[in-house]
Amino acid sequence: MAESNDAQKSQQLWPMQRFPRRAFLERAGATTAALAIGGSLVFTGTGKAHAQGTQPLPPVPDIQPATISLTTFAPDEQRFAPHLATLSYIANSVDDQHAATYGYINTLYRGGSGVPGNTRQQEPALVMAYFYSVKRPWNPYYGNTALRQRLEAAFSYWLTLQHDDGSFPEYTPDEHSLAATGFSLFHFSLALRYLDQGPGIDATLYDQVVNALRRATDWLLDPNNPIPWVNGLKFSNQINGGLLGVTNLLPRFRDPALEARLLERQRFFHANAQSQAGFYFEANEVDHPYSFQVLSPMLALRYEALPYADELQMHQQFFDWLQYNFLWEPDGAGFLIDESICDRYGFPYQLASPGDTSKDDANLLWPRYIPQAAAYRPTAQERDAARQAWAQGSWSNIKPYPQCQYMDMTNFNLPFFRESEPDSREKEAAIASLAYMRQQRFTEYRVDTPRDFEFLFVRRPSYYMGMALGKGTAPQLPKRNGLSFLWHPQMGSLIHSRNLVNDLVWSTAVGTPGTSTFQMDAANFLNATYFHGQSTHPVDPAHLGAGEAFTVHYTTPDQRFARDVFFTDSHLEISTQVSGNFNERLPLVLKPDDQISWIGSIDHPTFGVQSQQTQATGFSLARNGHTMTISWGDTPLAASLTASTYSFFADKQRTLYLLTLSTQNQLNYTITIE
Repeated sequence: MAESNDAQKSQQLWPMQRFPRRAFLERAGATTAALAIGGSLVFTGTGKAHAQGTQPLPPVPDIQPATISLTTFAPDEQRFAPHLATLSYIANSVDDQHAATYGYINTLYRGGSGVPGNTRQQEPALVMAYFYSVKRPWNPYYGNTALRQRLEAAFSYWLTLQHDDGSFPEYTPDEHSLAATGFSLFHFSLALRYLDQGPGIDATLYDQVVNALRRATDWLLDPNNPIPWVNGLKFSNQINGGLLGVTNLLPRFRDPALEARLLERQRFFHANAQSQAGFYFEANEVDHPYSFQVLSPMLALRYEALPYADELQMHQQFFDWLQYNFLWEPDGAGFLIDESICDRYGFPYQLASPGDTSKDDANLLWPRYIPQAAAYRPTAQERDAARQAWAQGSWSNIKPYPQCQYMDMTNFNLPFFRESEPDSREKEAAIASLAYMRQQRFTEYRVDTPRDFEFLFVRRPSYYMGMALGKGTAPQLPKRNGLSFLWHPQMGSLIHSRNLVNDLVWSTAVGTPGTSTFQMDAANFLNATYFHGQSTHPVDPAHLGAGEAFTVHYTTPDQRFARDVFFTDSHLEISTQVSGNFNERLPLVLKPDDQISWIGSIDHPTFGVQSQQTQATGFSLARNGHTMTISWGDTPLAASLTASTYSFFADKQRTLYLLTLSTQNQLNYTITIE
């Protein structure tokens, strides 16, 4: 594993597991004014106090591009440039006009609702603390008085939001929110670590923030608190964020009993926050973006600071699950992701070489513990080249975060740890180790028994296919059940369902989209039965042979939709049964240079045409010397190919097209790849 040269530059601002206690209070000045929490006084940074809302704060100046040279950024500091470009906007969004909300950060960068009283609105105080405290040649805001005053106001308002039990609200004033409390622990514990190395803020205010974090810690670690430890287990990333915040605070409190409580809750988290199938619970189901982009990076930071063997094992199980859902594109563009099974947000692809500002960048810590994690990282050479190219640019290339766009701050924890990336050999080995890359035949059946979720992954020499089944709660948007994806080792992704939508889903549908008549099988839970071959002899799917031919039969609860999928070594046979008229819909991944054709039709489909209709008996797609043929018999059916607005990866060279077949009562079709 190649270690970044700039890791030594930062000299472990806090070396791993060795964090110094704050030593700046003497620099705060002998004269300080008390902050009246929830009252009418706010410290001004000058040893005086003023009534809330009666004295506007000086604005933080915009950055002057002519004063910034990108070459002055250390390589591992480049990730903070977009935050620097956004800082003055964040700071000047601190309310200094209204007594009741004095210090409220009025932006839409975080998980907040954009209204006062939501604690999550205050999380960008971390960005303000960083630039106020870090002395760098590119940082004009170090020690800036106006920034300090606005930061103190933001801290002060945050303090007024805390409940007596130590928790914080999110959507309603009387809510005791796991997310608001957990992520306050993370962001504000980290803000204090940066303040410890800078000119400092008012000592009284600092101590009040520390005390508030200790109270939040006690709330989170209380094993009898049902908010995190019963209801909260449905949202594992929120608990994990809070545990990382507590981990950051351990060296500050120097309390062995607190560390023992943290380890006990970590063990409970390990035993209860992860499905037996391997995924972490989000809304009590699967969600790749929250698990891979939020929980995983934070767990890496937590494990790096406080190694706990059970949590390493836990995350090894997560990456074992992940390998079946992230589909490598043979041209090296990256991974298409089976997002159809995600219950919260969309996460359609992962770039082969994610950059410094990617939300999941702290995952760079995992490959030294879990070699397969290197598959999802850039190589050290790729990262070094990207950083060298970045440094040769100009400040005009740096864009601030747009309003209403999520601004991730997890990466502000990275300077405290040793940065490393895999070399090209390690990354290639990691990709080659993915189950569907290293094996030509397997039938992987994953189940979550308490929730009655089933996941089926089938690899045969000419294809790899995934399905989501089970009798659990019927999926609402965005999750979709049933047939998920079809992949080929040389052609890459061929059929790929999305979530968040009703049309780009491999599904059977009746009625008119957008009306009350519309129904589709993928929007239901699906009762599945498994059979040897095409027989009527049921089989336990956990005992299916690696190359065995078998059938999955599944229906919706009302029996309106039924489907049989027959898996063989050479092809797939799919039979759909619906009473009356219906549409079979297959979201195809097409590239501009693909050769596509209708079978049994005089018409010729063309990439780039919005909508094309015909009567045909099949469809073929040729790519990279192989051809996928979808054949639905000798009788032509009404078929259409409709371009979506959705494309994958930065080059937009893969676009989803919806192949729709219109028929009635029953449809049998075969998919062959040669």
